[in-house]
Amino acid sequence: MQHVNFLLVSMALIVAGFGASIQAHRPGVAAAVAFAGCAIAICFWRLDVRTRELIKAGEAPLTVLQERLAARVGVGELRLVAKVETPSARFSAYSVVIRALVGIFVVGFVTAGLYAAISVRADDRPKAPVPTRQHIPR
Repeated sequence: MQHVNFLLVSMALIVAGFGASIQAHRPGVAAAVAFAGCAIAICFWRLDVRTRELIKAGEAPLTVLQERLAARVGVGELRLVAKVETPSARFSAYSVVIRALVGIFVVGFVTAGLYAAISVRADDRPKAPVPTRQHIPR
């Protein structure tokens, strides 16, 4: 849960940085912030994958120990790993929720980064001279 909390807080800070850059008329900085946010979101997803691997490694011996304990004391409810192996509700597994969050952030940051990058290119275009009013003496 702290992993998800840190993901949400860091994404909020990056979104705030993007917004501040856009408001400051710094589209280049905003594009960099957005693409950095995309990279950070992908890193969080990879950390989640690794965390799941570590949890699965710990579940293997725990399953055996819980099975032995449940058989020895006659309490089948001690088979906790087996009970929670399949989520009770569809789309409620942490991995599914984290993938969805990361996907939303990646799509959002790529879109925002492209918007800012296009704004940079628009700022680079030569501007037409602004017509000025010449003072004509009477």
